[in-house]
Amino acid sequence: TVVEEAVDLLLAAGAVAPAFSVLLADAEGGLVHMEVGAFGSAVHRRYSREQPGIVVAVNCHQCEELVDFNQPEAQLDHCSNNNGVRLRRGWQLADLHRGHIDVASLAAILSDHANRDRDCESNPLITWWGHSICNHGTRGQSDYVAEAPPWGSVSAEIFEPARRALHYCYGWPCGEAPQFGDQLFQSGSWGKFKAFALPAHPAAVTASSVKLEVVECTTVDGRITAGGESFLLRSPRDLGA
Repeated sequence: TVVEEAVDLLLAAGAVAPAFSVLLADAEGGLVHMEVGAFGSAVHRRYSREQPGIVVAVNCHQCEELVDFNQPEAQLDHCSNNNGVRLRRGWQLADLHRGHIDVASLAAILSDHANRDRDCESNPLITWWGHSICNHGTRGQSDYVAEAPPWGSVSAEIFEPARRALHYCYGWPCGEAPQFGDQLFQSGSWGKFKAFALPAHPAAVTASSVKLEVVECTTVDGRITAGGESFLLRSPRDLGA
């Protein structure tokens, strides 16, 4: 399956709710950044092996067909939200690693804490939603207030379509420990990426392995399931050259 098939599917769907960004990549080097929402679907960027490129997505529309449908407080030029600062920081880091972007550099980008000291109480999108890429989501208090919860990173993922691999980190990818009591669910945080991969040929899956259609690799508290163990790579070398 190539990205163009997915692009055709999303464009044919027209309006999609809720609105979100879609990053599509395939083993042939195809890369597409699409944006979909209640007002339609559009391709923001399209690249290939012959014409490579980088895309950075945040929680608002960027493509000219849909950008005017953003709420005013979500626009990239709004001074208090976290969309603009995270997009700019994403591009700073992408340009820093341009030409040699790999799993290690992407892991470093996803672990970045620039702008985390900015005030997030006044974020007009969601109060207490931080401004850094790796977002620790805190009100700086010992108690968790369900009526005004902090928002932060839950996990991080890096995909390698050409190697049929998913590099996944449960919890914060930076590996830091929580500082405050309202930073929940980090006791089982891995602090590093672990690679899961499908076999080069489906026939290589043993009868005892789980079916390929649906695989739950971890539990909600970060434990790797038996199905996940069957796809877990013990070493990056297991991916081959």
